[in-house]
Formats: sequence, C-alpha cells, structure tokens
Amino acid sequence: PHYLPELLYTPDDPLNIYQYYLDTIKAYDAWEICKGDSNIVIGITDTGVDIDHEDLQGNIYYNYNDPINGIDDDNDGFIDNFRGWDLGENDNNPQWEINDHGVVVTGIAGARTDNGIGISGVGFKSRFLPEPSFSAYTTFSGIVSMLSAVTFSISPI
Repeated sequence: PHYLPELLYTPDDPLNIYQYYLDTIKAYDAWEICKGDSNIVIGITDTGVDIDHEDLQGNIYYNYNDPINGIDDDNDGFIDNFRGWDLGENDNNPQWEINDHGVVVTGIAGARTDNGIGISGVGFKSRFLPEPSFSAYTTFSGIVSMLSAVTFSISPI
C-alpha cells in the first residue's frame, strides 16, 4: 500500500518555521480541531508586554468597562485597567521596561496567527490580558504580586 502523509494546517507567518516547539506540543494537530476563540482570554503574568508590537496588538484584550479617564469605572479596585494591570509596579502600564521575557512569552501564547507577520501564537484567535507581576527594578517579585496576578486573571472581565 501507498500511504499519503497527512497534511496539517500551517499558518502563513514567516517565522513559523523556526518555532520548533509547535511540533513538540502538537499545535498543528490542535489547529486542525480548533483555531482558538476570541472569547478566550489568556492571562500573561510575567515581566510586561510590548503593547505596540505589530504581532501582538490585534490580540490584546481591552477592558472597555474601564476606559483611561482616572476613574475606576468598573469598580474592580484598579483605576483605568483598560489594557491590563502591572501588578509588579501597581499601575495601569503593562509595557515592558527592562526585561523582555514577558514579550517573548506573550508572543508564544498570544501573537496573531496567520497574519503574514512574525510568529504563530499558540492561542491563534484567543486574546491575552497583560498582567505583569515582576517589578522591572527589583530582582525578586514577591509572592503577593504573583498571587494578585492570579486573582486578577480569574476575576470577571
């Protein structure tokens, strides 16, 4: 018998060929079943993200219930957490400052996939919520900010 290899869906992102881990975690197989869902929000708890990165911009979850106006409009205890919250610095700026590890982690999980730019995010159509919990100016992030990040992640959005 002659067997034909199974062709799996491959996104058109040019750096996809360098993402060896997509094979390892069987992302291509998973994408045959589901290509993510924009209703799924992935909490990214790390060192911060590049909110202006062209491969990340379209997948950021925005909290339209708390626009940037100096008021905690959604009464969740975080003023203007429109695009996430930096739990390490306790402010509404999740932008990375010194350590770009969070940018890399965010790209792996939440980069826009199949857009002809950069890499393929494993979450495909899923969005992400930036919630850095590591201070850019200290070498240790306390357990409190880590637990706060988890609590922030699971709170209703």
